[in-house]
Amino acid sequence: MSNILVNTIKDTGNNTLLSSDGSGSVTASSSLASSVQSVGGIQNTPAFKVYLTSAQSIPQSSFTKVQFNTTSGNNNTGWNVESGFDTTNYRFTCPSGKSGKYYFSVSLLIEYANVLTEYGIIRWYKNGSEYANFRQGMNSGGLEYSFTSDIIIDLSDSDYVEVYISQESSASENIDANSRYTWFEGYKLIGA
Repeated sequence: MSNILVNTIKDTGNNTLLSSDGSGSVTASSSLASSVQSVGGIQNTPAFKVYLTSAQSIPQSSFTKVQFNTTSGNNNTGWNVESGFDTTNYRFTCPSGKSGKYYFSVSLLIEYANVLTEYGIIRWYKNGSEYANFRQGMNSGGLEYSFTSDIIIDLSDSDYVEVYISQESSASENIDANSRYTWFEGYKLIGA
């Protein structure tokens, strides 16, 4: 096996593209970083992860927007890179110049007071209209159940995405605000 050992990689114009400090740290030139970002990006941004600050009631057989209102989760694991998520209207809006395919994931821990609950439906909304929905059953007799859904959505500038949930039981139930199990996250896919 052979190794190539260099501290600097230059282009044909003798401009430095990459340099190493000899201990494993590599620095890209600003022109290389700009070029890579403009042809597909080197970061999955915009990006966010948000939570609830308190339990939220979900009425029976009625779609309710989930009120994700903070980025402060367990161990401060939330974020809102490029400020695309609005914690006052509970939705992600595609920032200007950031159109493309986005991956979204949601997890909702429902606390069941009523053991007759049969199922829940997570509904994805794009620009105020239903985009997709996912129905999940629950184990009868359980006290809580985690509903999850992942989706990829094409977004243009100013398009927005919201999460709604409905549950089928004979009473209102609650979404638990435990940020280990209840969260909403998303990010732009690189090169998609």
